[in-house]
Amino acid sequence: MVTTTTLSLQTRGNGDASDITAAVAKAVAESGVRSGVVTLFCPGSTSALTTIEYEAGALADLNRLFDEIVPPDDQHAPCRDRA
Repeated sequence: MVTTTTLSLQTRGNGDASDITAAVAKAVAESGVRSGVVTLFCPGSTSALTTIEYEAGALADLNRLFDEIVPPDDQHAPCRDRA
């Protein structure tokens, strides 16, 4: 048995994170499936899924890491692949 559920989220951008644990657990419970594997997919080039302890310190560390990789005031080159 395969079941598909869509979760829609609103974020504020710039490393905003959402804890989807309860929503995923609810979708599994409502599916009627009693054993198996949950696969999560996040479409889009600027979104991501991660497993992290959802608490203020860990989220701050993650955002600080993102800022080190790509500084917020960095000027990115435009995408040249678009017509």
